[in-house]
Amino acid sequence: MTARQRRRIYGTAGKIGCFGKLLIFIVAGAALIVGMNRFGSWQERREEQRHQRNLAEAEGDLRAFAQEHLPELQRVIHSFEGEIERREAMLERLADDMRRLNREPGADPDYRRWSDAVRKMHEELSLLREKRADAFLAFRKFELNPDSSDDAEARAQRFRLAQDAANEGRETFERLLREAGG
Repeated sequence: MTARQRRRIYGTAGKIGCFGKLLIFIVAGAALIVGMNRFGSWQERREEQRHQRNLAEAEGDLRAFAQEHLPELQRVIHSFEGEIERREAMLERLADDMRRLNREPGADPDYRRWSDAVRKMHEELSLLREKRADAFLAFRKFELNPDSSDDAEARAQRFRLAQDAANEGRETFERLLREAGG
């Protein structure tokens, strides 16, 4: 900053007086607070995006693992995902139609029954995904120490549990479809 610029700033500061200086201080403080809030929001959005990317990568790894090592479990998970998506779209269309006709979807027993079936499918899907994740982690641990008989037994147990979950999941899926009327 040159001497001329400093003189200009000091001259201006002298002209605005005490109240003006206080006002500038308050406005500068407010601008700082707003800037910090925006930076914090930006950081939170960035962190959320990073978290979503990590989840997507993990899901891809889990799918690839299950496709190779637990194909039946992955097929059941895929069936649940597809059916849930299809049923949710149909329920949304039905709810929209009911609202257009001045009906409350939550008051309709069939709508509630189908919504409950979709909710149960979500719960079962979560359990199946958890079993898949357990088997994946057991496999990764086994890769670290493939010679350990304890780890091999634990891995085999996780795989048996995942296979059992696939069989139970398929049966649950078929039962839920029957209960939901389709």
